[in-house]
Amino acid sequence: MNNLDSLYNTPGHRLRRAHQLIVSKFYEACAGISITPVQFAAMTAIESEGMTDATRLSSLIAFDRSTLGNVLDRMERKKLLIRTSHPTDRRIKLLSLTDQGKLLLEQARPHVEDSQEKFLQILDVKDREVLARILQQIIDADRE
Repeated sequence: MNNLDSLYNTPGHRLRRAHQLIVSKFYEACAGISITPVQFAAMTAIESEGMTDATRLSSLIAFDRSTLGNVLDRMERKKLLIRTSHPTDRRIKLLSLTDQGKLLLEQARPHVEDSQEKFLQILDVKDREVLARILQQIIDADRE
């Protein structure tokens, strides 16, 4: 086995390639909708949580806090979310979706669901369940 074959057989390389493919499907499905996977995750979490702060949001979507700050800045400039001061601690900014953000999320959701389905359609139901279980095991192991 040569070094390139050795690389191709590593779980890290395979997961990175799978990630590239699923992100590509996301962008194909969301063509014409100005949203990124991280923005979609952030908006979904904000919608689910109601008002939340960036630190909590970072934890909810498992995204680096400092990088998320840049994403939130862009979303605020696009008028997808607003930041308001916490009622008891003015240092904390609470995030909430604007009407425009809610509309974009509503428009994007079926396209994102379609992209996930297109990615998974190569697997039968049993393999989808196995993949989901293995990925969850990896995620859970990181939490411990």
